[in-house]
Amino acid sequence: MKQLNPVFSIFTVALTLSLFGCSGASDNTIVEPTQLPVTQQLLLSTVEPTPTPTPTAGSSAVFIRKWGTQGTGDGQFREPEGVAVASDGSIYVADYSNNRIQKFTSDGVFVSKWGTLGTGDGQFNYLLGLAVSSDGSVYVADTFNHRIQNFTSEGVFVSKWGT
Repeated sequence: MKQLNPVFSIFTVALTLSLFGCSGASDNTIVEPTQLPVTQQLLLSTVEPTPTPTPTAGSSAVFIRKWGTQGTGDGQFREPEGVAVASDGSIYVADYSNNRIQKFTSDGVFVSKWGTLGTGDGQFNYLLGLAVSSDGSVYVADTFNHRIQNFTSEGVFVSKWGT
């Protein structure tokens, strides 16, 4: 069985977005993209090896960089499912199977992480999405705990709502 390799790829894109690439291709491979934060650059969370469509007429993208490998260590991922970019350029990733949020610089350098599996404040049960507000607050969709949790940009728990 081939091991999946979760990575993040950053592309500068034209107004028309189209997926391109296939499993095992070059850095331009995009496989199972999840969330697309709205910035000048497009950050795609990808997990290989599922193939994807080829470009459509009029689409364009320029590869910039990628980072991440399979695992549980700092900067590693197990099913990255959500990504958000803060106004300061910080990148937050919802790492579904690791039940944590990871924070990176705009260059992909690991900064911090928070969260573990559980039901307490700051714990997650398979998080799928996140958003960053203009004041830097991080909101996390804690899927199987049926709630939203709010954190500071440093990962300090602020509040929650839901059941």
